[in-house]
Amino acid sequence: MNKRNQYSRLSRRQEKENIRRAFIYFFLAIILMGTTIFLGIPILVRVAVFFAEIKGSSLPVEQTDLLAPSPPRINPLPEATKTAYINLSGTAEVGSTVEIFLNDKKVTSIVSDKDS
Repeated sequence: MNKRNQYSRLSRRQEKENIRRAFIYFFLAIILMGTTIFLGIPILVRVAVFFAEIKGSSLPVEQTDLLAPSPPRINPLPEATKTAYINLSGTAEVGSTVEIFLNDKKVTSIVSDKDS
């Protein structure tokens, strides 16, 4: 009879541990499903809408600018300086390429940004 009590005590202990694990897995499954519903599905919908807009758009993806950009304006240079270098500044149309030449040799090329 002593063996029977040990066996039933061991089986009750294992059953309690199994029930505890089942609850943990149940709550983890609920959290995973909630995450999928609240994060996964909206992201999937956004991706689908993005591709539908690209496919259904009648406008070309890239449009070309047919007007020539206005010439860039360079701010006045100083008459005298203490340094060997001069800082050039000015304005140009956004996205236009400004090339700087010194003695008919190209020194640099800059693409103007929104701050031009």
